[in-house]
Amino acid sequence: MKLRLDSTDLQIINILQKDARITTTKLAAQIAMSRPATAERMRRLEEEGIIKGYQAIVDPLALGLNTQAYLVIEAINIYNRAEFYEYVHSHPEISRCDLIITGDKEALLHIFCRNNNHLLQIQSDLKKLTKSTSYIVASMPIKNAPITPVDYEQAFDEQAIQNTLNNYTKPK
Repeated sequence: MKLRLDSTDLQIINILQKDARITTTKLAAQIAMSRPATAERMRRLEEEGIIKGYQAIVDPLALGLNTQAYLVIEAINIYNRAEFYEYVHSHPEISRCDLIITGDKEALLHIFCRNNNHLLQIQSDLKKLTKSTSYIVASMPIKNAPITPVDYEQAFDEQAIQNTLNNYTKPK
Protein backbone atom coordinates (compact mmCIF):
# COMPACT_ATOMS: atom_id res chain seq x y z
CA MET A 1 0.00 0.00 0.00
CA LYS A 2 1.31 3.44 -0.92
CA LEU A 3 1.97 5.85 1.91
CA ARG A 4 -0.46 8.75 1.88
CA LEU A 5 1.45 11.99 2.30
CA ASP A 6 0.03 14.84 4.29
CA SER A 7 1.16 18.46 4.35
CA THR A 8 3.69 17.73 7.12
CA ASP A 9 5.29 14.95 5.06
CA LEU A 10 5.49 17.33 2.09
CA GLN A 11 7.12 19.98 4.28
CA ILE A 12 9.72 17.47 5.49
CA ILE A 13 10.49 16.40 1.92
CA ASN A 14 10.82 20.00 0.76
CA ILE A 15 13.08 21.04 3.64
CA LEU A 16 15.33 17.96 3.32
CA GLN A 17 15.77 18.53 -0.42
CA LYS A 18 17.03 22.03 0.32
CA ASP A 19 19.20 21.00 3.29
CA ALA A 20 19.76 17.27 3.80
CA ARG A 21 22.16 18.01 6.67
CA ILE A 22 19.59 19.79 8.82
CA THR A 23 19.37 18.30 12.30
CA THR A 24 16.19 16.55 13.33
CA THR A 25 15.82 19.13 16.10
CA LYS A 26 15.93 22.06 13.67
CA LEU A 27 13.64 20.28 11.22
CA ALA A 28 11.16 19.58 14.03
CA ALA A 29 11.16 23.25 14.99
CA GLN A 30 10.47 24.30 11.40
CA ILE A 31 7.47 22.00 11.06
CA ALA A 32 6.22 22.57 14.63
CA MET A 33 6.48 18.94 15.75
CA SER A 34 8.43 17.14 18.45
CA ARG A 35 11.83 15.73 17.58
CA PRO A 36 10.72 12.08 18.09
CA ALA A 37 7.62 12.56 15.90
CA THR A 38 9.74 14.20 13.20
CA ALA A 39 12.32 11.39 13.35
CA GLU A 40 9.51 8.83 13.04
CA ARG A 41 8.11 10.61 9.97
CA MET A 42 11.57 10.69 8.37
CA ARG A 43 12.06 6.97 9.11
CA ARG A 44 8.68 6.16 7.57
CA LEU A 45 9.46 8.22 4.44
CA GLU A 46 12.78 6.38 4.10
CA GLU A 47 11.23 2.93 4.63
CA GLU A 48 8.54 3.65 2.04
CA GLY A 49 11.26 4.61 -0.46
CA ILE A 50 10.08 8.18 -0.83
CA ILE A 51 13.38 9.42 0.57
CA LYS A 52 15.99 7.33 -1.25
CA GLY A 53 19.04 8.77 0.49
CA TYR A 54 21.04 11.89 1.25
CA GLN A 55 23.90 13.19 -0.87
CA ALA A 56 26.30 16.06 -1.33
CA ILE A 57 25.85 18.28 -4.36
CA VAL A 58 29.26 19.15 -5.77
CA ASP A 59 30.31 21.91 -8.14
CA PRO A 60 31.61 20.26 -11.32
CA LEU A 61 33.73 23.33 -12.13
CA ALA A 62 35.53 23.00 -8.79
CA LEU A 63 36.41 19.43 -9.83
CA GLY A 64 37.83 20.59 -13.16
CA LEU A 65 34.82 19.37 -15.14
CA ASN A 66 34.36 22.44 -17.32
CA THR A 67 32.14 20.97 -20.05
CA GLN A 68 28.66 19.72 -19.32
CA ALA A 69 26.70 18.08 -22.11
CA TYR A 70 23.80 15.88 -23.01
CA LEU A 71 24.27 13.09 -25.51
CA VAL A 72 21.12 11.95 -27.25
CA ILE A 73 21.50 8.32 -28.26
CA GLU A 74 19.74 7.41 -31.50
CA ALA A 75 19.34 3.65 -31.19
CA ILE A 76 21.24 0.96 -29.37
CA ASN A 77 21.76 -2.13 -31.51
CA ILE A 78 20.50 -5.17 -29.64
CA TYR A 79 23.88 -6.85 -30.16
CA ASN A 80 25.71 -3.84 -28.60
CA ARG A 81 23.29 -3.21 -25.73
CA ALA A 82 25.34 -4.97 -23.03
CA GLU A 83 28.54 -3.27 -24.22
CA PHE A 84 26.78 0.13 -24.24
CA TYR A 85 25.56 -0.30 -20.65
CA GLU A 86 28.99 -1.53 -19.57
CA TYR A 87 30.56 1.59 -21.11
CA VAL A 88 28.04 3.89 -19.39
CA HIS A 89 28.56 2.23 -15.98
CA SER A 90 32.34 2.27 -16.27
CA HIS A 91 32.70 5.98 -17.11
CA PRO A 92 32.21 8.26 -14.11
CA GLU A 93 31.89 11.31 -16.35
CA ILE A 94 28.47 9.96 -17.35
CA SER A 95 26.38 11.04 -14.38
CA ARG A 96 23.02 9.86 -15.65
CA CYS A 97 21.53 7.62 -18.34
CA ASP A 98 17.79 7.88 -18.99
CA LEU A 99 16.06 5.52 -21.36
CA ILE A 100 13.45 7.20 -23.56
CA ILE A 101 10.23 5.43 -24.45
CA THR A 102 8.72 7.99 -26.82
CA GLY A 103 10.01 9.45 -30.04
CA ASP A 104 12.79 8.10 -32.21
CA LYS A 105 15.65 8.36 -29.67
CA GLU A 106 16.62 5.68 -27.20
CA ALA A 107 18.60 7.26 -24.37
CA LEU A 108 19.81 10.53 -22.91
CA LEU A 109 23.21 10.74 -21.22
CA HIS A 110 24.18 13.60 -18.90
CA ILE A 111 27.94 14.05 -19.02
CA PHE A 112 30.49 16.17 -17.13
CA CYS A 113 33.89 16.39 -18.91
CA ARG A 114 37.20 18.19 -18.45
CA ASN A 115 36.80 19.98 -21.80
CA ASN A 116 35.36 19.65 -25.30
CA ASN A 117 38.13 17.26 -26.38
CA HIS A 118 37.21 14.94 -23.51
CA LEU A 119 33.58 15.06 -24.70
CA LEU A 120 34.67 14.27 -28.26
CA GLN A 121 36.59 11.24 -26.96
CA ILE A 122 33.50 9.90 -25.22
CA GLN A 123 31.41 10.51 -28.30
CA SER A 124 34.05 8.79 -30.45
CA ASP A 125 34.04 5.77 -28.11
CA LEU A 126 30.26 5.58 -28.26
CA LYS A 127 30.28 5.91 -32.06
CA LYS A 128 31.51 2.29 -32.14
CA LEU A 129 28.27 1.26 -30.43
CA THR A 130 25.62 3.76 -31.51
CA LYS A 131 24.96 7.12 -33.14
CA SER A 132 24.67 10.14 -30.85
CA THR A 133 24.20 13.89 -30.97
CA SER A 134 25.77 16.14 -28.33
CA TYR A 135 24.34 19.29 -26.79
CA ILE A 136 26.77 21.34 -24.72
CA VAL A 137 25.22 23.18 -21.77
CA ALA A 138 25.89 26.93 -21.85
CA SER A 139 24.47 27.72 -18.41
CA MET A 140 22.20 26.32 -15.72
CA PRO A 141 19.73 28.99 -14.59
CA ILE A 142 18.05 26.46 -12.26
CA LYS A 143 20.32 24.08 -10.39
CA ASN A 144 19.04 21.07 -8.47
CA ALA A 145 15.57 22.44 -7.88
CA PRO A 146 13.64 20.40 -5.31
CA ILE A 147 11.08 17.97 -6.65
CA THR A 148 7.70 19.23 -5.58
CA PRO A 149 5.32 16.38 -4.81
CA VAL A 150 1.96 16.56 -6.50
CA ASP A 151 -1.26 16.76 -4.57
CA TYR A 152 -1.76 12.99 -4.32
CA GLU A 153 -5.47 13.15 -3.61
CA GLN A 154 -6.02 15.26 -6.70
CA ALA A 155 -3.51 13.34 -8.84
CA PHE A 156 -5.16 9.98 -8.19
CA ASP A 157 -8.75 11.19 -8.24
CA GLU A 158 -10.15 9.04 -11.05
CA GLN A 159 -13.16 11.32 -11.57
CA ALA A 160 -10.93 14.40 -11.94
CA ILE A 161 -8.78 12.55 -14.47
CA GLN A 162 -11.84 11.47 -16.42
CA ASN A 163 -13.24 15.04 -16.35
CA THR A 164 -9.93 16.37 -17.68
CA LEU A 165 -9.93 13.78 -20.47
CA ASN A 166 -13.56 14.56 -21.33
CA ASN A 167 -12.83 18.30 -21.51
CA TYR A 168 -9.75 17.85 -23.70
CA THR A 169 -10.23 18.87 -27.29
CA LYS A 170 -7.63 18.43 -29.97
CA PRO A 171 -6.49 21.57 -31.82
CA LYS A 172 -7.87 21.79 -35.33
